[in-house]
Amino acid sequence: MKTALQTITELSAILTAGQSKIDQHRADILRATAATLVAGKITGELAVISRKRAELKAVAFVAKAVADTTDLDKQEKTLERASRQAVEDGTAAEIAIGMLEEQINTTQAELNEVVGLRQQTAVAWLLDRREQAIKRYIAVLAEIGQPVGEAKGIDTLLSALGIHDGVGHWIWKQLRHDGLPVPFGNMVERSNHPGTSPVYDLPFTWLRDNELGATEATEMLETLRGAGLELAIE
Repeated sequence: MKTALQTITELSAILTAGQSKIDQHRADILRATAATLVAGKITGELAVISRKRAELKAVAFVAKAVADTTDLDKQEKTLERASRQAVEDGTAAEIAIGMLEEQINTTQAELNEVVGLRQQTAVAWLLDRREQAIKRYIAVLAEIGQPVGEAKGIDTLLSALGIHDGVGHWIWKQLRHDGLPVPFGNMVERSNHPGTSPVYDLPFTWLRDNELGATEATEMLETLRGAGLELAIE
């Protein structure tokens, strides 16, 4: 089964290839645009030759001579042939530009869809990763109950031995007072609640368990008794 990251990678490759295609089309448009300008340039050169021929004829007229326009005539014929070719090439270039612009628009529309699909895939992947991270976070919070319960149970035994600092109990009370940040979507609705409005609890019970540590205290008491130490705990 294809993973989200594989899909994102494939979509990114499609976008890269598509953008490269668009860039090539734009380069072709610039080349075609240059071809459309050639005809205009030749037309200008023909006008210059025509002006020069007119000037030669004017000088010859004043001198009552015959103007020699042979070179200009040859240049003009060469340019006229080039002009016809340039006009044809220019027309072809204009048609090509229209086709290329249409292809760019089509490709860009396709890429826009790919961009949207890639974004959706990335969002879905990130949301799933966050959900999994929160689940691991909740699992860690649930596991905290064991060492806190052990510390609280030890306080019970230490109290029986005259040590009343209650550090483990203090940690449990602080956690209960300040609370642990848990997303609402991970809270659990309390069953058999007598009120009309629902009540939501943390997805683990140790923090609201007043008997937390009792089991641990009993187990450690048995261990101490096995070692020959009798204690009376409250």
